[in-house]
Amino acid sequence: MKYLIFIITYVAFAQCNTTQKVEVKQTSDYTPIVGDLQVRGYDVEINSHKGIHSYVTAYPNTKIIDGDLQKICTLPNLRNLMIENNKISESFFNQLDQCNLSQMKLLSLKDVTLKNGVFCHLSEKNQFHNNLGFANTNINDEDLNCLKRFAYIEELSIQGPQKKFSDESFCEFFQSNIRIKDLHVKYLELSPKAYNCLLDLKGVEHFGFKKIKGRTANDMKKLENLYFKKNGRKVIVDVFEYDSP
Repeated sequence: MKYLIFIITYVAFAQCNTTQKVEVKQTSDYTPIVGDLQVRGYDVEINSHKGIHSYVTAYPNTKIIDGDLQKICTLPNLRNLMIENNKISESFFNQLDQCNLSQMKLLSLKDVTLKNGVFCHLSEKNQFHNNLGFANTNINDEDLNCLKRFAYIEELSIQGPQKKFSDESFCEFFQSNIRIKDLHVKYLELSPKAYNCLLDLKGVEHFGFKKIKGRTANDMKKLENLYFKKNGRKVIVDVFEYDSP
């Protein structure tokens, strides 16, 4: 009996040690990557609350080099990727199709020059459905054409003035089958055609507008009634920090 107890205790101890070794190995796998990114100005956080998740931010003074995205994508369960850097090269996103973005909750790009077709890689895998933000990017007709392949995006934010898309592509995007729960549009000029195309967006529950060139706050608030008349469903329209044109 004592011998049996000894065997059980030994096995339990061995399993415990094996688990600890795996955890240490997993941690050591990405620790050098975290260190390399941080020394060049990235903010990298690995949060172990309710599972391990990674959060990465690049600032204007971050030294970004080719291959960084591949390193970032090896971090465990990447949740947030925020890039605010006008020095980033167009080739930065070349490895995007190799990334597992199934855990991603936020992708935010500010002052970033995008390479054509970048977001086709996102839509092909159809992994990303959460918060997507563009601020002062060169998002163009091809990008919108790729993005409209998504079935659903929880929150989309488009901020000018560096957008490169046409009214036609803007309208085709909102008239597609994509469903967006929360749409924010900031510092853009909306032609009468583009303004009316907002009424075609499916699944929207909330519009947020900030300083839309050529339109008053009242113009934007009117979308609540216009959307209800066209679609028979209420939406909320918020207007922030608005100056009259």
